[in-house]
Amino acid sequence: MGFHETQFPTDISYGSRGGPGFSTNIGTLDSGHEIRTARWSQARHRYDAAYGIRTLTQMNTVLEFYHARQGPAHGFRWKDFLDFTTNADHRSEPAWNDQDLGILSSGDQIQLRKAYTSGGTTQYRDLLKPVSGTVVVGWDDGGGLSEKTETADWSVDTTTGIITIASGSLAGATGKTIYAGCEFDVPVRFGEELDENLPVAIAAYDSGMISSLPIVEIKGATAHATDYNYGGATRYTAAGAHSHSIADGRLIVGAPSGTDNQEITIPTVTNNHQLGGPYFYALHAGGSGTVTIKSNGATVKALATNECCAIHMTIDSGGSREWTVWG
Repeated sequence: MGFHETQFPTDISYGSRGGPGFSTNIGTLDSGHEIRTARWSQARHRYDAAYGIRTLTQMNTVLEFYHARQGPAHGFRWKDFLDFTTNADHRSEPAWNDQDLGILSSGDQIQLRKAYTSGGTTQYRDLLKPVSGTVVVGWDDGGGLSEKTETADWSVDTTTGIITIASGSLAGATGKTIYAGCEFDVPVRFGEELDENLPVAIAAYDSGMISSLPIVEIKGATAHATDYNYGGATRYTAAGAHSHSIADGRLIVGAPSGTDNQEITIPTVTNNHQLGGPYFYALHAGGSGTVTIKSNGATVKALATNECCAIHMTIDSGGSREWTVWG
C-alpha cells in the first residue's frame, strides 16, 4: 500500500522500547563449529509503542492513528529518540560535515546515509526520511570544504533522502566527496500482528492499556549485495531492448533467435551498491546475433554465441564505482 508522511505522536514514541536487529542464519555443525551467514546488509528496527502509552488520551490518539493508517496497510514516520540525528552522539543538532555520503561520481544525485563504526568496521544506513528543515550539505568545490546553500547549490527530497546537486554547482561537486547532516525519522508500519485486531483493554473508566503495539521498519527499495536472493534467473528470447534488475535474478540468459540482437540493461551503479559480487552472470544461449549487456547507456560486455561472463562491482583509485567483467 502507500506511505503517509505523518509522524507517530512523539509523546508516545519517547517512552517506547526497541532498536535495531539483523537476520543471520546460524548453522551449528556436529563438531560444534558454526557457520554464520548475514542475510541483511543493513539493520531493521523494531519497536513496541505500548510502553509509551500512559493516559487514556494517548490511547485514543493511537486508536485514531491506527484507523487512519488502516492498520499495517500504510507506513508512517517514527522518531527513534535513541538515534535520530547524524551527530556522533545520535541525538545532538546535526552539522553539514557529520557524514561522508561518498563521491559524486556520476549524475547529480546521492543518497543520505549514516555510518556506524566500531573496531575499524563501518556499516552504512540509508536515511530515507530526513526531517524537513534540518538537512545541511557541503563539499569542496575547489575553495576548500564548506557548507553549501540549499536551493542555490542543492535540494533534498524528504520522502526519499536523495540529495540533488543544482546544475550550476554540479561541475564543482562532481568527483568530490559530498558531506551532509540531518535529523531523520524511521519509515515504519504497524506489525502484522495488529492486522486483524488492536488489543485494547479498558482497565478503569478513565484508563486503559494495550498489551503490545509492535512497530516495524519498512526497508527501502534499494537492494544491497547481501540483501537479495543469489539464485534466480531470467531468460530473454525477444529481440531488442530489455531491462534487468537485481530482483530478476543473478543469471541473465540472452537467447535471441536467428541473427537477432539484444540489449539487456542492468542497473546503474550508485553509491548504495556494495562492492564485490558477482552481481550477475550473463550467458548468450541463442542464435548468431549479439547480446549486449549495458548500464547507463554504456556497454558493459558484448557477448557472441555461447559466450558468458561474470559481472562484479569494483571501485577505482578515484573512488568511482563501476561494473567490472570477468570472462
